[in-house]
Amino acid sequence: MGNLSPTLAFRERLRTETTDVHLRLESRLEIMTRLANPRDRLDILLRFRSLHDGAERVLSPLLGGMEGLRYAERRKTPYLDADIRTLGGVVAASAPYSPFTVRSEGEALGLLYVLEGSTLGGRVIFREMTRRGVSSEGLSFFDAYGSDTGLMWRECLAVLEREAHRGGADMQDEIVQGAVSGFRQVELWLCGTAAAT
Repeated sequence: MGNLSPTLAFRERLRTETTDVHLRLESRLEIMTRLANPRDRLDILLRFRSLHDGAERVLSPLLGGMEGLRYAERRKTPYLDADIRTLGGVVAASAPYSPFTVRSEGEALGLLYVLEGSTLGGRVIFREMTRRGVSSEGLSFFDAYGSDTGLMWRECLAVLEREAHRGGADMQDEIVQGAVSGFRQVELWLCGTAAAT
């Protein structure tokens, strides 16, 4: 990474240090199989809903007013509520706690990196389900940004990189830690148990 600009070096570090936990989550989640099964579809959406509800509760105070982030537009619970109702499910009241522990703005940005990366991947999942001829009923969450998905991801990365540059090494460490921890918590919440590290 010695020849990369500081911005690209940080982006590469973030990607590299989260690769193992990211790939493990993807392999354990088996999202395409679960979404193709009508019974599993509602279950996984309910899990996503409680996960995002908890994440939004801890992220909103830290990131809600951050310049250039458009945080309010990134909330996913409205899509999940609509999808759950479409599938005949009941949206539970918000839990009194969050599955996420976020101790700083940097860790909040790391968790956001996980969630927004998932949104980027969600559009790929949505298109693949359509390609396979699987009903898209109750799947608006996976295409929440529609044609703006790429733009929203680039804006997210730009904010992360700006804040990492402003905050120096400590902020960069916090963002990476928040992302690694975020992947682990998402795995625990969606898969039921955390894999051995």
